[in-house]
Amino acid sequence: RLKVVLGDKVTFSGYGLDARLTGEFRTLQVKQSLVTDGFLTINDGTYNLYGQILKIERGRLIFNGPLDNPGIDFRIVRDVDDVTVGLNVSGTLVRPTSSVFSNTPMSDTEAFSYLLLGRSMEGASSGDGAMLMSVAKTLGIEGGSGFLSNLGAGLGLDEATITTSEGFQKSELQLGKRIGENLYLKYMMGLVEDFQTVAIEYRINKNLRVEAETGTETGADLIYRIER
Repeated sequence: RLKVVLGDKVTFSGYGLDARLTGEFRTLQVKQSLVTDGFLTINDGTYNLYGQILKIERGRLIFNGPLDNPGIDFRIVRDVDDVTVGLNVSGTLVRPTSSVFSNTPMSDTEAFSYLLLGRSMEGASSGDGAMLMSVAKTLGIEGGSGFLSNLGAGLGLDEATITTSEGFQKSELQLGKRIGENLYLKYMMGLVEDFQTVAIEYRINKNLRVEAETGTETGADLIYRIER
């Protein structure tokens, strides 16, 4: 049994976080696990997210169970010119959920872009788009497929959806872009399991097309379709 109390001079720097920490928690070893109860408050905190320094306006880690998966309550903000944008993050460290906000009327996807890029999505590069999608996936932005679809549309994608056809463990984010009249490119990444797949579909003529993908497995299909 251990009780830890943090005074006013405890600081932490690592994993992109710089902050002063206060609070207290109690921990108990049960068999091979550490069960913890208590909270830590983040004061004067900043977080470096993909090179962007974001201010943590409010932050708490709430322990009520396993030490490595506390509850979280964060409010992260960024000021860009006369616009303030941010995220409210809750849930747990392993399964966070987030909502976007701004002090100026704009869409959630635009506010998200201002938060991470410091500007509108207009003219965003493919690297910017990949980063926005990756962070949206990691932070569990509220709106799920709707948010990602709007974000994808703003980035010029033809498809941005979440599929769970094979169960939660196999849920994936699918991004698609049509390149020309006959070629469609799709990128898929796991939301729970770590996997990535690239697929292409090429239409040879009205009835014949080729579908190929590479990732954990590689394969190709030649599909001939007859309409009656």
